Amino acid sequence: MKWVRPFVPFGFAVVLGFLTTTSNVQAVDLVPSHKQARFIAPAIEGRPVKLQTFCVGHDKNLWMCCSGVDTNSGAILVYTAEGELKKTIPLSFLPQALNIAPNGTVFVAGMGKVARLNSDGDVEETRELPGLGNKEELLKKLKKQAEENQKLMAETYKTQLENIRKQIEKLEKAPEDESDKARERRERRIRILTQSLEQAEANQQMMEQSIQVDDYMVSRMGTCTGLAATSQDIFISCAKAEGYGYDVWRLNHELSEPEVVIKDLGGCCGQLDIQSDGVHLIVAENTKFEVGYYDRDGKRLHGWGKRVRNDEGFGSCCNPMNVRCCENGDVLTAESSIGHIKRFNPKGELVAFIGTAKVAGGCKHVAIGFDSEKDYHYMMNEDRSHVAVLVPKDKAPLETDDEKMAREAMESKGKFLFGTWELKETVKTETQPGFESMGDYITSGFGHMEFAPDGKLIKGPKGMKVGNDVSTTQTVRPSLLGTLLSTITGTSVEGTTISVDMAAAMESEWRAMHVVDNKLSVITVDSEVESFGMTIEFLENDEAKLAFFYSDPSQAGTYGTFIYKRVSLEACGKDCSDCAQKAGSAEVTETPKP
Repeated sequence: MKWVRPFVPFGFAVVLGFLTTTSNVQAVDLVPSHKQARFIAPAIEGRPVKLQTFCVGHDKNLWMCCSGVDTNSGAILVYTAEGELKKTIPLSFLPQALNIAPNGTVFVAGMGKVARLNSDGDVEETRELPGLGNKEELLKKLKKQAEENQKLMAETYKTQLENIRKQIEKLEKAPEDESDKARERRERRIRILTQSLEQAEANQQMMEQSIQVDDYMVSRMGTCTGLAATSQDIFISCAKAEGYGYDVWRLNHELSEPEVVIKDLGGCCGQLDIQSDGVHLIVAENTKFEVGYYDRDGKRLHGWGKRVRNDEGFGSCCNPMNVRCCENGDVLTAESSIGHIKRFNPKGELVAFIGTAKVAGGCKHVAIGFDSEKDYHYMMNEDRSHVAVLVPKDKAPLETDDEKMAREAMESKGKFLFGTWELKETVKTETQPGFESMGDYITSGFGHMEFAPDGKLIKGPKGMKVGNDVSTTQTVRPSLLGTLLSTITGTSVEGTTISVDMAAAMESEWRAMHVVDNKLSVITVDSEVESFGMTIEFLENDEAKLAFFYSDPSQAGTYGTFIYKRVSLEACGKDCSDCAQKAGSAEVTETPKP
């Protein structure tokens, strides 16, 4: 079996992302100059492919690096700004970074390879990436590193198993005077811990199997996160072969004379973008909330930016995630999670707030591009594998296709959601491997939902009483984060409470997206960031079947499917009866027939 990195439940990463995204940084209203009008999704013969990155060429077309063509190769797909496919360029490797030199030469890198193409897209040269060194020696190092990690993880899982079993054993001893509500909470904790135990046991067995280190692992060490091209050099940011962090290599246009010019750069969640204005190497130092300027030899000259979500800096977890240089020396910055595109001069002074692209939450690659002739801006949406097209507001349609679908969805189906819903039961569906823990996060975090007509949403554990009284401290289920941490630390998760200060954290927003196959899809928004969504099928007796997803409705059901019951026409302290009556439901006990 192949050695892989230690398993981390997806829910754990998502919750950590929410904690960092919903920080106490206050947003300042910025007036955008552009609006997202549409998107371009790459496909080969009608079959969607995975978008890795893109850039705008000298021909003003979008050159998109794509995987999903087959297992070990990819392609560059060239699209016009209107979404017409002009050219398909097959590659012998999976492309991850792309840029075009001033003379039109195209450079692309990924998975241990780097290639040079002419302006027509013909591959002229392909070489191994620098930094991998002698393959045999690297294989030995990876083998030794994998064995050390195996021992460490085996001890970790052994400790986890002991802690989880002790907690389950303790919880199985019911107090004599236990109330029904306390019993429900205790049994729920046992179920969550039992799932954690099963996962830890499976991971322990995996760690005990033999380790196989092969050429694929070597190519993974050649992961590229960014590529910049000048008239004489190309720069490639790569994951370090040993340890953590990133190095930046400089090569000439012949793909020779490799040299490391910057060592040990930090990057959040595997992201470190680099660009060049022709003179400087410019780095999106997302962990510092700065844009860094370096000379061609890697000496840091200066930088600007700070962590504040206004015209002076950047918000969310770690930003700016991507940058792009303009012909006059200005720099475009892209912020993951919140989708902001800003334009700064070389001193770091805001020139313009371009606008907001629709992207999902999380630290992700959000490559950007700029067409100076059309004044179009582009941003990549990794979750939906497409490029958002932002046009000047005076050229944007009064109602985009997305806005039209959202409006029609609200008018036809959204109004049937008004009121308070409680989780009734879980539909037995198989979740994708690694997502089991998210089912428990959904049932606890979305067990109670209050949908108001104005888009306000209050959510939390089943039985939560918010509405008119948000000041009551309540005892609720242990959070997923608390449960996971407790399995590592061995500390108890009993008696978890939520106070009045946390009531605001339950407040969210909901937006209708579209209706497909008579099912309504909505998305929840926390602190300006799109997060979990749900596809809703209305049933008889004021019930509904909800299939949850994260950002992409096509993945509905990834985290499980659940049956909910509407228990009140009141939401967020407001009576929604009038709105619901207009929708065709005068009584709670009678579900409208959408």
